[in-house]
Amino acid sequence: MSDISIKIMPTNHKIRVKKGSYLIDVLYEHGFIIPSSCGKRGICGKCLVEIEYTSESNEESVEEKSHLFVNSCQFIIEKDITVYLPQMQIDKQKEIYKYKKPYQIKVETNINPNIQVLKINVEREEIKKSKSYLDYFFNLVAKKNVSIEVLKKIACVKNDVNKSYNLICSNQQIIDIKSEDKFNGIFGIAIDLGTTSIAIELIDLMSGKNVGDISELNPQILYGDDVISRISYAIQSKENIKLMQKSVISGINNLIEQLIEKIGITQNDIYDVVVAGNTTMIHLLLGIDPDSLGEYPFTPTFISSLAIPAKEIGMHTHPEAQMYIYPAIGGFVGGDITAGLLAINAMKQENPFLFVDLGTNGEIVVSKQEHLFATSTAVGPAFEGVRIQCGMRASIGAIERITINSEDIDIKVIGNIEPVGICGSALIDLLAILLRLKIVNTSGRMLLESVNNPNIPEKIRKRVKTNNSDVIFEVFHGKNKKIFLSSRDVRQLQLSCSAIKCGIKLLAKEAAIELQTIKKVYIAGTFGFYLDKKNLKTIGIIPDEINEEKIDFVGNSSLAGAKYALINKNLRSSIEEISRKIKHIDLSTIPEFEEEFAMSTFFPESE
Repeated sequence: MSDISIKIMPTNHKIRVKKGSYLIDVLYEHGFIIPSSCGKRGICGKCLVEIEYTSESNEESVEEKSHLFVNSCQFIIEKDITVYLPQMQIDKQKEIYKYKKPYQIKVETNINPNIQVLKINVEREEIKKSKSYLDYFFNLVAKKNVSIEVLKKIACVKNDVNKSYNLICSNQQIIDIKSEDKFNGIFGIAIDLGTTSIAIELIDLMSGKNVGDISELNPQILYGDDVISRISYAIQSKENIKLMQKSVISGINNLIEQLIEKIGITQNDIYDVVVAGNTTMIHLLLGIDPDSLGEYPFTPTFISSLAIPAKEIGMHTHPEAQMYIYPAIGGFVGGDITAGLLAINAMKQENPFLFVDLGTNGEIVVSKQEHLFATSTAVGPAFEGVRIQCGMRASIGAIERITINSEDIDIKVIGNIEPVGICGSALIDLLAILLRLKIVNTSGRMLLESVNNPNIPEKIRKRVKTNNSDVIFEVFHGKNKKIFLSSRDVRQLQLSCSAIKCGIKLLAKEAAIELQTIKKVYIAGTFGFYLDKKNLKTIGIIPDEINEEKIDFVGNSSLAGAKYALINKNLRSSIEEISRKIKHIDLSTIPEFEEEFAMSTFFPESE
């Protein structure tokens, strides 16, 4: 370790670093989340930070303090420096996606996990009747395979017979043997591996109950805020692929360690893992080059389900734990959607439904009788607060709700502190309010002339201002912080809204489904719990033909699907059936795509 240190201000946090380290890597490693959307290529400018360093005057050889703004992803640390970060980055929000209710879906299913436990009493006289200790155990549980580690444990049984043991088994194999005093139970991990966040549930496989849940940012966000930027970073070198794989596995292991410490078990008590995620994230989890996903026709290396030893990628579980990976549907319609469809019981629904995942990829599924049609559309990360000037993710200090009263707007802030930005749910609220007040027109233009509109309350009119030749709507003005929505921000949100609406209309047309006939609309995504149905209609995410009363916010359906595949192994055959029956539609191949997208950019006419 080189004798170099950096100091983080205003916290006075000191870090020892290796000479030659990139500043952004060091900051992120120590919990200071620096935004980046270009895959560390130094072109987005979001990782800009102020540094202070000591320089010598040539004339008098006197040390002077010099300040410089640098892109932290390009800055190589060669000597002691001080880094000045804004408060928004000082708050170490490694767990900013910790949720209270990740989903509200309940699947009626039997408890039939892939891992079973059998309590036995080892009797000396019965062992004598067997050819070996191993044969004795095989006969008890009708299994025929065992690992060397379990053989070592069985060898120790001879010293302690006439005692109760727990045999932990998979379909064909005894994977562990534990005496009653060392048995904590059998547990499984359900994982939703998203582009933006990772969510995990710890499941008691004997009862099927959730005993812990946690989530945080996907550490790969350091390399880009959407799948395209991460693919771009990954294909630059094999080393980058390894780096991205290591980062996401470290993130998952960190969450696992937090959960098991809280519950009071060890990683050796985790015997099964189910992962649902989009196709790119699954490729990177396994260290597979995603190059083919970055160019037309976007053909992935694989989309089938996989069952592999969790230890092969370094996951912190029992050494014999298997990891089941949900099958995908296409290059940009991943296993997270298959999991979501299992969670809403898609194969048993008789009436037409619409399933929309409001993530960065914008996956959409429509049903017609027993047929399912799926597509993806480039929503982008605007609903995550990314690429919005005052946007942020749902963490402490984020404005999460904006409502209007008779005179002005009201805001609700996570943590009940002075706000530092606006997250996705509040962005949708605000956009809907501005459309209803006609401060933003149907073309997406923010109207400066609305300051003279007597039909708008005076306090709200005063919030419409100009900022560097751009029209803005000021949401909050504190001593050190001004939070606003700009015309440029509206354009970003407009593109996200149009991508979803266009996708829904074209997919329904391809499936020959009249939108009026849809009986249920499932909105997936954790932040859906904080959305307003009427606002979704106002901004045009849901087409006019669909009544808002049909909307049902189901939350993180991907995590729910992963959980139920843990609880009942037989559901995995249903998963395979779903993935086989879905027809994947590539919107870019539809002749009227460009025209429909252009028309969808217009917001609905507000009453």
